[in-house]
Amino acid sequence: MKILEAAGLINAEVQPGIRGAVKLCSRKRDTINIELTDVAQNVHDMVTVDMPVGAFSVCEVRPACGIADENGAIGNEDSMTGFYMTERFKARLLWSAGGYVEYRFPNKLPKNRELQAISFGAEICSEAANYREDWKSEITLWINEVECGTFLSPGDFGARRGRYTLKTRAAGAARYGLLSCWSVRQDGCYIKEKRVKDMTVEEFLSLEY
Repeated sequence: MKILEAAGLINAEVQPGIRGAVKLCSRKRDTINIELTDVAQNVHDMVTVDMPVGAFSVCEVRPACGIADENGAIGNEDSMTGFYMTERFKARLLWSAGGYVEYRFPNKLPKNRELQAISFGAEICSEAANYREDWKSEITLWINEVECGTFLSPGDFGARRGRYTLKTRAAGAARYGLLSCWSVRQDGCYIKEKRVKDMTVEEFLSLEY
């Protein structure tokens, strides 16, 4: 409150209270207009896109598979039904014993900007019948048909609930994943800060798709 008062954004008035003085505060300005100057060319911007789990454009899944929102499974488990229902766009979780899901991201890079890096993050784990903490799986990220590295998931985690586990997620199934991040940078491809490939972001942009 002292900072807001010093900035001239609020009025502060001291009045006697039951157990000493009381400071009453009220806003001093109803509207604030902020004018931003042009961004310098050497400033690095970050553009983010949040992609819902169920907003994939193409998928190929195999049992055990399914997709779920906060209310439970969408469609029938161990079938493709839920993956084609419109409710899938509200999904918070999907699983499959194999195959892939493909997402299409909009290119929101501002004009006259040079791309420095591309990063993708997701909470992922293996998929086994019920769950198996030691069930290892290889999960590979491809960007525009270019392989960008394979993450080795150490298990299918279901022994305990995760921080963001859906309330409808019953015991005996996967309950959380590991936060994983792939990135293509100026000196190579990384998974969780570990360099896994030599291809740089400049080489990636020079490829024809």
